[in-house]
Parts: sequence; structure tokens; C-alpha cells
Amino acid sequence: MKVKLLLFFSAVLFCLQINAQLKVVSTGKVGVKTYNPQYGSLQIGKSGVNNGIAIYDSLSSLPPLRFYTSGNYGFLNFGNSRRGITIRNDGRLGVGATLSTSESSIDALINLYIYRSNPCTGLKITADPGYDYGDVIKVYSKRHTDMAYVVRDLSTGSDLITFYVNGDGSIFSKGTFLTSSDENLKSDIAEISGGLDKIKKMQGVTYKMKYQEQDVEVQSNDLQTDSLDTTSSIQSPVSVEIANQIKAEKQRKKAGFIAQELEKVFPEAVYTTIEGTKAIAYGEIIPLLVEAIKEQQSEIDELKQVLNAKNKTRAADNGENESEDDSLDLDERGIAALYSNIPNPFKEETKISFFIPEKASQASLHIYNLQGKQVKQINISERGSNSVIIKGYELNPGMYMYTLIVDGKDIDTKKMILTE
Repeated sequence: MKVKLLLFFSAVLFCLQINAQLKVVSTGKVGVKTYNPQYGSLQIGKSGVNNGIAIYDSLSSLPPLRFYTSGNYGFLNFGNSRRGITIRNDGRLGVGATLSTSESSIDALINLYIYRSNPCTGLKITADPGYDYGDVIKVYSKRHTDMAYVVRDLSTGSDLITFYVNGDGSIFSKGTFLTSSDENLKSDIAEISGGLDKIKKMQGVTYKMKYQEQDVEVQSNDLQTDSLDTTSSIQSPVSVEIANQIKAEKQRKKAGFIAQELEKVFPEAVYTTIEGTKAIAYGEIIPLLVEAIKEQQSEIDELKQVLNAKNKTRAADNGENESEDDSLDLDERGIAALYSNIPNPFKEETKISFFIPEKASQASLHIYNLQGKQVKQINISERGSNSVIIKGYELNPGMYMYTLIVDGKDIDTKKMILTE
């Protein structure tokens, strides 16, 4: 019986080898459609989608998993290259690459393509290293000029760069950097006080970073290639002139603040990095600048109002002395006015200035808290330009509104802040 079986299998193998469909050589290697398998234990000697390896479940209607070659490419898919893996003979890999257009080719080392017929996230990374500040995506850059991350806009067909991060950490964006600032996401909201005083204490400087080494001027945009690279000529996409201009600009002094000094004045804008150094969020200084400008403008307006009031008083007095007719517009020129308190916010004391026309019968200044309750009333007997001093100990820290009332009419209302 054993002899019969041996003769049967020998006959089958003989027939297969004659037709060159399957051959087993003395080394144990198996060749399919090849006489001389030499590259692996199983070698297929023909390319094409129907000449590779197919794995499928005969009890299922799903298409088989195919592994085959065609030209310079190897394919692994279920019959649709848009949902498979393609590898080129130079090691470049494509996921979803059809090779039918330039937009679905394999020109980078790793290429990912997403189609409307199979929408999904292009790359998903779930990281849980078990410790804080672990690297999720790590990019090593050997040159400051390396563009470690680049976004290009294909919607216009121009391949325009809209965002990139250089190897030295510099960032370019064609669009706008957005910072989450929705009121619903915030708590403990408080107004910035003393903005002008803080700005006065801030010291702007120019400086150079210690790593700003002198770069060698570029003479050619030819790139150095690996000794194993068979590419005869590769050139940088950036011209020699632009490359040298960028290098020269990077050697210029920078302008900014010293983080440790700024932290003493406005710590809200200074942060500590994982390396232990200090960094500044320059965007967070903008609200401080806005409030400081408002304070400064308030002081300017105050001075203008005081000056205008004095000019009106002088004009009125001169008009009365010169003729009775000229004094008819005294009421128009002698309008009551309330000015912003200085300083604002304040801690020790603040001055509230005002102007009361000579013909006014009654005048008073009323201070209210934010609940609308009057906490202080000051009767004013003097006429013309004058002021009162509000001591910090007279009120509790917080925000107040003060109103000037002349002959029963509210002239103006302004806001003042008492800090702790």
C-alpha cells in the first residue's frame, strides 16, 4: 500500500513539474510557476492580481485577501487597492494608494489616502505610557531648516504651504491661531486691574538665543544624498537666494521679555516647560495692554475735560465782564461735568474731579455698589472745577459706580475699582 501511495504522489509531482505549475527542489523550496525557486521557501514566478497568494473563507461571500506583485509594486488587499496596502520596490509604502493619479501615488515614504467611499480618520494614535509628558509623536530634525511638519492646500491646485513647523521650533501659519475663550468654559472671571502700572514695570529687551550659531552661507541647492541612494540629482525646493536670506534673518536679534522678570510683574503670562525653563505666552499680555490703554486714555480724557472746563470758566468770566449780551450763552458754556477718578483702580485713595456751573442750586456726588445700594453721598457746595478725595478705607474692596447729580438731574455715571 505504501509503495502505491508513493508512486501516486510521485506521478502527481512529475505532472506538475512538467507543466511548470509547482516544483519542489532538493533544498525543500517550492516554486509556483517557476522552475528555479531561489528567493524563499515559497516562490511565485509570475506577477498580476490573479497570480499571487489568495486566502479566503469558502463558507463566506467576502472577497479573498490577495498578495501579489505588478511591475515595481507589491499589493496586499481584498481586491480593491483603495482599501489595501501598496509597497514600492524602493521601500515607499501607500495605504489606499491606487497609483491612478498623481494625488494617489507613492511619492513619500509613507502615504495615506482617504476616499469618500470609505471615510475614516487617516491616523489614530491612542497613547497611555503610564507616566506624564510621554512623547506620542516624536520627530528628530538634524537641521534647523528641516520642515518637520507641513500642511499644503490642494483646493486651489497650487500646492500652497499654509502651515509648517521648522526644526528650530519656528512656526508659520497662513491662517489664524485660535485660543479657546468661550465664557461657558471659564470660571473665576475677574477684571484686570492696575494694567498701566504693570506695563510701566515691564522691561522689553532685544537679545540673541545662545543656540543662534553662525550658519554657513548656502552656495548650491543640491542636497547631499546617502551613498546607497541611486538618485543622480536632488535639489532643495528653496532657492539659494531665499535660503541665505532666511539664514541671515535668523541671526538677527529678537525682541521680547525675560520670562523670569515678567513673572514678577504679570505671572499669568509665564509658564514652565518640561525642561525646567521658562516660556512666555505673548498672546496673554494683550488683555493687559488693552486695559492699560483704557486707563491711559481715561487719564487723557480727564485732563482734556479739566482743561476744557477751565477754558469754559475763563470764557464765561470774560464774557460777563465785557458785555451783558455775551453772557447770555453762559449756561451753554458752563455745563456740569463728571470726570473719571484717578487712579483707577486704586488702593489707598483716588480723586474724583467735576465741574459745577455757577448758576447751579444743588450738587451732590453719590457712590453705589453693584447691587445699586448707595454707600456714600457727598454734597458739593463749591462751584466751578473741583474734586473730592475718596479714601480706600472708607469702602470695601470691589467695583463701584458714582453719579453726579446737579439740580435733580443725573449728569453722568462712571465706574471705579477699589483693590485689596
